[in-house]
Amino acid sequence: MMLKHIIRTSFMALVGAAIVTSCDTSPDHPGYIYFPDMTYSQAYETMTPNELLADSQTQQLAVYGAIPRGFQPFHYENNITDYARSAEELTNPIEASEETIEEGKYFYDIYCAICHGEGGEGNGHIVELEKFPAPPSYFNDYMLALEDGKMFFSIHYGKGLMGSYASQLTQEERWKVITYINHLQDEYVGADAEEAPADTTESTEAAAEAEATAMIN
Repeated sequence: MMLKHIIRTSFMALVGAAIVTSCDTSPDHPGYIYFPDMTYSQAYETMTPNELLADSQTQQLAVYGAIPRGFQPFHYENNITDYARSAEELTNPIEASEETIEEGKYFYDIYCAICHGEGGEGNGHIVELEKFPAPPSYFNDYMLALEDGKMFFSIHYGKGLMGSYASQLTQEERWKVITYINHLQDEYVGADAEEAPADTTESTEAAAEAEATAMIN
């Protein structure tokens, strides 16, 4: 009986001591350390000195030439020479299909239509508000002949008043936008060909020949 009383008293004393020592009314008291290995890290913290490394820095630079996972480098400088080179070397890897054209339209509507217009005629909302000068229509002779590589280059670096969209669109998304623009141009060229008058070369030559014959007679 006495032993149980001693055990009970000792347990209560330990609990009371733990409560007293674990509580501190001072807001600046950091508390008591029971597991120092968890409190004081054995590992080096980022941006702290490190005498084990040659430059004495814990955080090391990436190996030269390393790129982030999933990143695709663009091996062209922002100059006229590489702009011309892009036309010869860059080709659109995206095959035009209903799906890729629709995906290209999705990104075009978000990033391009505000200036270039929903139909690509250079009459976007910001242009209609006269807040920004109109970009060229995709359907003028220059834009119809513009190579996909130059389009991609311009989206990557920006051109004229248009800024770069390299941070907003991945390389695949840029090609899909170009695929959609090509689709708009193909539709325009097809519609223009249907509306064009028939070839009148033969009838014109026949009329000239008849007129010449009449003059001789």
